[in-house]
Amino acid sequence: MYIERTKDEILADMLASTRDDVDKREGAIVYDMQAAPAGEIEVLNVVLNAQAENGFLDTAQMEYVDKHAMHFGEYRKQAEFAQGWLLISDKPGREINIDTQVQVQYDDWLLTLLITEYAVVPESGEVTVQAVAEFPGEKGNIPTYSDMTCVDLPEAIITNPIEFQGGVDRESDDELKSRVLLKVRKPITSGNIYHYELWARQVPGISQARVTPLWDGPGTVKVTVINSEGRAPTEEQVQAVADHIEKERPIGATVTVVAIKEVPVDVIASLVLEGGLLPEDVQEAVEQSIAEYLTEAGMEIRYSQISRAILRTEGIKDYDDVEIGADGIMGAENVLISADDVAVVGQVILT
Repeated sequence: MYIERTKDEILADMLASTRDDVDKREGAIVYDMQAAPAGEIEVLNVVLNAQAENGFLDTAQMEYVDKHAMHFGEYRKQAEFAQGWLLISDKPGREINIDTQVQVQYDDWLLTLLITEYAVVPESGEVTVQAVAEFPGEKGNIPTYSDMTCVDLPEAIITNPIEFQGGVDRESDDELKSRVLLKVRKPITSGNIYHYELWARQVPGISQARVTPLWDGPGTVKVTVINSEGRAPTEEQVQAVADHIEKERPIGATVTVVAIKEVPVDVIASLVLEGGLLPEDVQEAVEQSIAEYLTEAGMEIRYSQISRAILRTEGIKDYDDVEIGADGIMGAENVLISADDVAVVGQVILT
């Protein structure tokens, strides 16, 4: 947009354009008078560059993405809180108050849950109460039987027999841009396939949707939804999409909303590692690299891209052999899935 120049380059140009019959050496009046503005012009160039980039949706950042989206009637989806149930074992008669804090150590994070209902432990010594994550986001979706402690209930044994669900991160800049560009670039009118895709993606936690018109005869539409992690959404999210579309759809359409079916892609690889490393040292990084590729892979999982994802991993010099597959069928060929499926990382065996 604007030419990036340092203050020294700007000062040199200013001195060069000054007539030669005056003293322009460092320390001279002319030099000093031009040095200060040169520094300010350098800062101004940075601001102007940022302003120019934020003037366009595809290069805008942070709150400027929201401003562009508002022009087209779209708004950023906010983060949502994870919720669930806690099973508390304690002395009969023990009172459990609202907003009692329960700490959870999970995935290197210390999370806090807030109990949302008053209860008294009965004679059986066990009581179930509702709780919500203190802060919104996907980190609150803790798995079953997580380790928990509570300062206010020091003798209690607390766990969650059912995983917490519903936590959704704030919509990212890229996700919001993608949704707005869908509305701008594709002909969204009167309940066509792009309209159903947009309606589905307006629901928190849903980043992709595949629409199948006339899937079960005239007047029927099937919407297959994918969450923001590229996986199958929860039943609550699927129902939220169905409810939202029901409010927006044209009269007479019969709409079925389903979660995408996850197809685990298995990988077996014989690696050449950098000195001193073992396969277990790179296991997590390899799985993450493969997962990043699968989120954009579509219906054909390419053998070459899986191999490239492995080689991208830090600590891996090369591989002797790689096999990929699904449903127990392994080989060095691409894996095909249907339009109702999404590929996820399955079993990854590294040697």
